[in-house]
Amino acid sequence: MQTQLQHLAPSQLHLDTALPWNLYDSGGNLLLSRGFVLVRNAQIDSLIERGVFVRPDDLKLYHYPGVTPATAPPIPPPVAPRQIDPFHMREAMAGRLVLLLRDAAQDGAKETDFTAKIHEIANMIHLLCDNNVDATLAAIFLLDHTKYPISHSIDTAVLADLLARKLDWSEAQRRSVVCAALTMNIGMIDAQTILALQRQPLTDVQKAVINAHTGVGIKMLRGVGVTDELWLRIVEDHHEVPDGSGYPGGKKEIAQETMLVRTLDIFTALVTPRATRKAADPAQALRALFLQESKHNNNLVGLLIKEIGLYPPGSFAKLKNGDIAVVSKRATATTPILVHSFINGKGLPMLDPMWRDAARPEFAIAAGLARDAVATKADLVKIWNAHTRA
Repeated sequence: MQTQLQHLAPSQLHLDTALPWNLYDSGGNLLLSRGFVLVRNAQIDSLIERGVFVRPDDLKLYHYPGVTPATAPPIPPPVAPRQIDPFHMREAMAGRLVLLLRDAAQDGAKETDFTAKIHEIANMIHLLCDNNVDATLAAIFLLDHTKYPISHSIDTAVLADLLARKLDWSEAQRRSVVCAALTMNIGMIDAQTILALQRQPLTDVQKAVINAHTGVGIKMLRGVGVTDELWLRIVEDHHEVPDGSGYPGGKKEIAQETMLVRTLDIFTALVTPRATRKAADPAQALRALFLQESKHNNNLVGLLIKEIGLYPPGSFAKLKNGDIAVVSKRATATTPILVHSFINGKGLPMLDPMWRDAARPEFAIAAGLARDAVATKADLVKIWNAHTRA
């Protein structure tokens, strides 16, 4: 019966108005009858997650009063029966990565399976991006980044995985880039933790450690058996700049794989708070990075904007009606960006985040907000966890 049904877009489900059609699941089973009134955002959330369908003839004949029926998107492919929780997996990856990097940095001879273990983490990232990309992106902007070096490397690796796909790179290229992002700062793993919390100016010793960390990093990686030359070259060159102003070698010829990691390294640093600076909101960071990199003809920033949007999942925004919301899903060719309000226009926290259709004028995004500009104790992670439980 599935071929006889048409998928509904989220914007075609309205609160407080009788349904003009019967709603079915993908197998043709009746979910809700015509005339049923949706009164809670949670009901719409549940239908969106499950996938909801109508008979095409009903969609043509009936629609909400005063609303012109929209063209519905095609029926999506079946969703895997089990979803993975990206937030818990991120924690597991971070724990494994910090032990791997520190063991390799302190006593490389002890870590004999380093490459295989980094490949495992890279595969986990690939699985997350396949399984629930919106929640995986949200983790970049919502999770605690007090352990900055590890979180920063994972953030960069996630985005590298996504963009490598859009560039149609081979599996080997993609894996090399992701592994390089995970290990790019192994040469200063402990120093970077201190620097992230330090408010005083850099000492001469710290400056020397920073300038040397890429060279030190590839020596460490070779010491634990890494033989992938693309991986090593990216780690060595990820602070080089096409105009020759980078370090350690002042190179002007930079491979595209290295440019990708360099670009994402800068972006994820901009959107993460540090002791000496506040985080930029993603839209602000992307615009600034686009202007900065245009002089290098770096088209990877445009690709990043196209892939995650100016308001990626997990970022905060102020809506036209005054609500403070978190973006919960990227826009697609057939559906608008989805947001959940958690502070109302009067500045009062909501009991539960409420789904908003950003295609409606009153719920349109007015401006992006940096994470430290939003003070709330709302458990925003549960917006995605509700969709990722098995």
